[in-house]
Amino acid sequence: MRAKDCLEQLSYLKSSIKEKHLEPILHALDVLSSTPWRINRPVFDVMLEVWNKGLAIGDIPASAENSLYDFPEHLPVEVTDSRARSDWNQKQKRALLQQRKDHGTRCKVNYTLEVARAFLFDSFYLPHNMDFRGRAYPIPPHLSPVGDDLNRGLLLFAEGKPLGSGGLRWLQIHLANVYGYDKMSFDERARFAEDHIKDILDSADRPLEGDRWWLKAEDPWQCLATCKEIAGALRSPNPEEFVSHMPVHQDGTCNGMQHYAALGGDVRGARAVNLEDGDRPADIYTRVVEIVNKVVAEDAKAGNEAALLITAPLTRKVVKQTVMTTVYGVTFVGARDQIAKQLVSRGGILSKDLYFVSAYLAKTVSPKST
Repeated sequence: MRAKDCLEQLSYLKSSIKEKHLEPILHALDVLSSTPWRINRPVFDVMLEVWNKGLAIGDIPASAENSLYDFPEHLPVEVTDSRARSDWNQKQKRALLQQRKDHGTRCKVNYTLEVARAFLFDSFYLPHNMDFRGRAYPIPPHLSPVGDDLNRGLLLFAEGKPLGSGGLRWLQIHLANVYGYDKMSFDERARFAEDHIKDILDSADRPLEGDRWWLKAEDPWQCLATCKEIAGALRSPNPEEFVSHMPVHQDGTCNGMQHYAALGGDVRGARAVNLEDGDRPADIYTRVVEIVNKVVAEDAKAGNEAALLITAPLTRKVVKQTVMTTVYGVTFVGARDQIAKQLVSRGGILSKDLYFVSAYLAKTVSPKST
């Protein structure tokens, strides 16, 4: 179990193991750790080509030689206006920050590709452990199925299974999910893949030379991997007998709130986090951001300084992490930092106003954290 020097936690853990209270949990960890994986060679080859050419594709930044950063021209010494110097400093900092961020991302991508290269012809295993909440995580940090889009696009199950009667439909649903078309019904998601079969085959056959439809996806590398899997199934003599190695991800909706709704018998909350049947999945993050945007608009009309600095409606991404961690006891400082990070990625808020605005939004999104 992952713990931070907490002797009390570790003593409880050892005692529970001694009393055999954790046998089912240890068995679950054994099952996860004994699942063999392999590298998706076709996707790896595309990633390697992109990397070697220094292209900026699918969250892989361009090489340093191919990157251009918006550094401001040298400011003459005779310019003494404080506003002009402040603007120059801010522009310089933004460009430098982006340059350093891209360098860090290149190092991470390079390491991921080298780890994948090392296991290119092997099956391998990922030992797992748990955190104090009972959530299981792979121990290796650089290549795992709970990693980023690059990680997930590179990994396949080593042991394949025939698709059977419903497997192709689940591949189609998975494609719609990773493309970002995940708020529709299952039938609509499967139909989305059927309607884009030409794009799927083009992406699978000519990922870099073709129309690059897969790059418009929310998770492009997973989309490319799924396109290749669907193409293989459709071109096989019998799709039901096609042996697929593709992991099809399924996830809860704000799992902490699902537990709260179930424990409290909260019907309205259960409906918001998909514990009740519905034609289409509910999205609690969108619902929360709609409420937050209304509050911001009302506060702006009332002259609230922080609200007036928010000139465009917030997106679900700004509030998602804070909503998710509210049930885990996120603090005000934690909520403010989460929102500040998303505001930086989103843009539109000056750095000098970032603390002020993110603190206001933290109190609005998660009042109990204050």
